[in-house]
Parts: sequence; structure tokens; C-alpha cells
Amino acid sequence: MIDPRTTYLRTARDPELRRRVDKLLRTSEDGLCRPVRMGPDGETRGIIVTGRAGEGKTTLIKRTLMTHPSLKAGGEELPMLHVDVPSPATVKSLAIAILNASGYPEVSDRRQAWNLWNLVRHRLQLLGVRVLWLDEAQDVFRSGKPTEVSAIANTLKSLMKGDGAVSVVLSGLETLSSFVRQDDQLSRRMSFYHLSSLDPDRDAEAVMGLLASKSHDAGLRLDASEALPLRLISACDGRFGLMIELVTEACELALEEGAGVLDAMIMADAWADRTDVMIHENHFLAADWKVLDRTPAQAEFTGKGRSAR
Repeated sequence: MIDPRTTYLRTARDPELRRRVDKLLRTSEDGLCRPVRMGPDGETRGIIVTGRAGEGKTTLIKRTLMTHPSLKAGGEELPMLHVDVPSPATVKSLAIAILNASGYPEVSDRRQAWNLWNLVRHRLQLLGVRVLWLDEAQDVFRSGKPTEVSAIANTLKSLMKGDGAVSVVLSGLETLSSFVRQDDQLSRRMSFYHLSSLDPDRDAEAVMGLLASKSHDAGLRLDASEALPLRLISACDGRFGLMIELVTEACELALEEGAGVLDAMIMADAWADRTDVMIHENHFLAADWKVLDRTPAQAEFTGKGRSAR
């Protein structure tokens, strides 16, 4: 038996993102991996990864970057730096967040922005960072002040050229793409990858495979009708990351209760624990589940959650 929270389920998204990351990097004749540079100014390239909340963006990107053979940390080198973008993001707060993520001692926000970003560039070069990943990057463009947004976009572009240039990965909600496309210079440096939601007509078989894989790893027997993956897709509104979380929670619940099986009733209870829905509102129990609210995990519910067994 394997801990349900430690298993990772690969999908077609994994090789697709890996292919795009591979295009950012190149191993030179001296055996060192560096960002690919294009054009007369030697600009690097980047990736925009978007999707709705719960699509599994962060887990996918983290897995892809951390397992990439050219981005494995060694000694004092930090080939990939992951930064959670502060909200709201300003030129200064983003620089400070990058410095903090790099392990730099606490820095005062009284310092001027240009000084902070010079420090960021020096820090990235010192640590050998080749890929800078900014998660929840839509917040970079949400300041509401055109001058602030423009300054951050220009700063990102500056990190993608010159000595110590890095490849930039931006991930966030769907609005991120439209924000980036408003800046032609930044947009042309990027490839865009949108994580689409699962479709019940197209992906039911794959979701059944997800249930089979997770239950097997947890040492549980799967008892699932053909409708179970459809109910799961509907409950989670097609969001892959949320589905993984829910199935993991259901496996844990089955193990806690000694059920020995992953079935619709266990899924119903896991969903009720998460959303506090009443029985007639539960996608895994209701006869009319196809017409229920498709985003209950994001809504407020007042009914009692546990189903009757």
C-alpha cells in the first residue's frame, strides 16, 4: 500500500509541458545547460501556463521542473527558482519576493526599485538560476496602475537578456494570457499553454483509470459503475487538480473507516466533507446529478454533509 498523498498520476499534460521546457534549455559544448537565446540581442524564451483554479497547474509545473535533469539542484547551485507572486504585486514587492525565495537575508522595502532588481539579477546569476517560475502571476498585472504593470513587464523582459539571463515561466488563471498579450515584446518571447478542463464525453475512460490507479495504490478495491467517473467530472466541474484531491481524500477516508473499497458512497462522503452538501445536492448520490450546481466546491453550503450508510 502506498500513501495516497505521495502518488503522482501522469497524464498527457506531463510530456507536453516537458517538451516545452526542453525548448527553453540547451546543453552547450562545455556540458553546461543554459537557456536558449534567440535574436540579435540573445533573448531567452519563456512559457505561460494558464488554467482555472483547481486544474493542477502548480503540481504539474513543480513536478516537471523538479524532475528535469538539467534543473536538479546541486551544491550551492539553484537552477530553478519558484516564487509565489505577492498580491497585490508591485515592482518592489515582486523583487523582494524573489530575493526571499532565493534565500537572501531580509531586505528593506525602503530600498529603491532599481537597486532591488540589480540585487535580484546578481542573486540569480550567483545561484546559477536558469528558470525563474512565478506562480499566480496574474497578480503581477493586477495592480490597476498602468505604470506599475508596465514597469513589471519591462523588468521581466530585462531578466530575459544580458548576462545571467533566465528563462521565465509564468503560471496563473486564464486572465494571465490576456494580460501578457497586451505587451507585444513580452508576448513574443513566450509560448502559451492552457490546461483545458476534462470533458465527460471525452475523458470518462481516463478518469476511470485515475480511480483505478489511486485505489490500487491505496490497497483498496474499486467498485465503480460507468456513471462514477461522470459524476466525479461533474462534481469537480472538470478540474483535474480538484479531482485528484477529492479521490485522494476518498481513499484516505476509506482507509480510516476500514472500508477496503473505493465506491460511490465513499466518494459521496468525501465530497460532503469538503462541501457540506445535503444528500439531495451530492453529485455522487443524487438521481438528478447532471443538473446540480457544477461548482459546489467554490460555493457556500448550509446543509449537513454526511450521507447515510
